[in-house]
Amino acid sequence: MPVTEQDYAKWADEVSGGDAAVREQLMKFSADQSFRDRSAGSHMLHRDYSQKTQLLAADRKELEKKAAEYEQALQDAEGKLAKVMDDLANSRISEANAKAQVSAIKERWQLKDDDVPTDREVQLTSRIGKDVTKGSSIDIDAKLNAFKADLLKELTPAFNRMTTDAAAMDVVWDEISNEHRDLFGSA
Repeated sequence: MPVTEQDYAKWADEVSGGDAAVREQLMKFSADQSFRDRSAGSHMLHRDYSQKTQLLAADRKELEKKAAEYEQALQDAEGKLAKVMDDLANSRISEANAKAQVSAIKERWQLKDDDVPTDREVQLTSRIGKDVTKGSSIDIDAKLNAFKADLLKELTPAFNRMTTDAAAMDVVWDEISNEHRDLFGSA
């Protein structure tokens, strides 16, 4: 990556840590484009890699938060469905009301048909006064695994770039060490 003289000067300021003699030594090589690219370019690549790593960590925390929120939402939906079926079994609501509530819960939480009581189960619960869906519920683990799999598909390109960048960093640090040795006689 081509490094301008201005970027090289900023790099020299940063790596010299305020030591004017070190900065002066570095600036002697500012006219050499190849040297600028290898030294300051490596440093800028490392800084970019660090920023990407920090962003990826922040993204991961955000995704973990979203997964926890999704799990809580599924548990809420499951609780609401259980309450509807219990209210129906105990004649606190009508069959029509139960069907409407099941439909609303399904829509609100974007559930599939397999996740909610069927019309037949609602009818049976209403007739016999007992929740026929007891023991069957939303498979939260399966839904979370699918959610996480979708997230991984979305993140795989970013992880691949990070792995590639990490592999390149060993070469970058070797180049920096060699340049330092050439400049100052020690690593």
